[in-house]
Amino acid sequence: MSDSSNLEETLYEDDTPYDTEDHAAEATVQPLLRGKSRTYETIGKFSNANEADNFMKSEGGWTLKSRKETSEGRKDFYSCKFNRRQLNGVRPTARCTASVCLHYEDDSLNVALLSNGASHMHDGMPMDRGLSAEQKEVVDDIFASGIQRPKLVLNELRRRSIPEPRLTRLKAYLTALRQKKYGSSRATFGELYQWCIERSEIPKDMDTPFVQQIFDESEETPKIRILFTTKRLISLTSLASNVHADATYKLNWNGYPVIVTGCTDKSGRFHPFCLAITMVETETDFAFIFSTIKSLATQLLNLKFNPSILVADCADAIANGFSSAFSNDFVRVNCWAHVHRNMQKQLLTIKSEKLRLQFTSDIDALQLAHTVDSFNKAVALFAEKWDAIGEDSNETVKRQIEQCLQHFVEEYCD
Repeated sequence: MSDSSNLEETLYEDDTPYDTEDHAAEATVQPLLRGKSRTYETIGKFSNANEADNFMKSEGGWTLKSRKETSEGRKDFYSCKFNRRQLNGVRPTARCTASVCLHYEDDSLNVALLSNGASHMHDGMPMDRGLSAEQKEVVDDIFASGIQRPKLVLNELRRRSIPEPRLTRLKAYLTALRQKKYGSSRATFGELYQWCIERSEIPKDMDTPFVQQIFDESEETPKIRILFTTKRLISLTSLASNVHADATYKLNWNGYPVIVTGCTDKSGRFHPFCLAITMVETETDFAFIFSTIKSLATQLLNLKFNPSILVADCADAIANGFSSAFSNDFVRVNCWAHVHRNMQKQLLTIKSEKLRLQFTSDIDALQLAHTVDSFNKAVALFAEKWDAIGEDSNETVKRQIEQCLQHFVEEYCD
């Protein structure tokens, strides 16, 4: 910026008149009044727009308030960041009236910097923004130790007797820390593709993860399917006759499902085969996951992996994908956790708490059946029992029981 002493002083006025008499002698900063205008005086010039924009960024503390197109060129008006009605939810006792303007001259590349002449005055104004230096230092240490969830970080701050920041400020600071350590949470199609290619070679080590992927650009919207696993996880297929599959949306930042696939042993412990990320949950996506597991089992273990039991929710996409990868001859087992949660919501239509608890108890007993035949016979007896209970009840209760019984049998037993 050029020396302001060599510049010709030029006055610029807003559209509405402003009484400048005794303005320079004002001793205190008064809150701005609606409609009150200011007179601006040139204090510097820049040779181009980039130089002007970089200067404003380096200065900091300014907020773009308005932009006007005039016959002399564009004018951008900036006010002090403390010239606001509230800061962090606190109404200031006064408002700083310092303001500048960038005048992009119409007949040249030059940009003039103008000021309204008011000095920055922040006394009595709330200036607490973000975390203090002490809080940042401690949060950095907590983050580095592996504690990264906001509420857990707050608990650790309490344990160390450090003043707690607002949760919103802490979340913003942790977001900045994550981005600094891990980079952006979003990647371009090309970056993701390159990342997968670099990790697609199957390593010799049993516990080093590798990637199997499909990037399909044949349609307008590219399809991405990525599977993460290790040789040790794939080796678990040699002991499995069942497969569990489900998706969760709690492990990601970008809204895509993370699909977990594995098996359970006789004691009920779950053993994962892989994790997969897909853009949606279609039959093709699940077929890719099951086919990849089957192919890797053959390639790494010389094993023909052909499970006969699928444990999942009621989604047809999972069952169709399973039959596509293996065969149509398999037993479909509904995940009990999904059944239980769904029926708890459905049973709310029965107003009698006693009947709801009795219905729930009978459902819990059904899942103890050891064979398909015993389960089918138990379901028939269950339906017969609740039909009789409905017949002995009034019309309202009978209708409520019929609705719940029909939903359970059609959804989970047929």
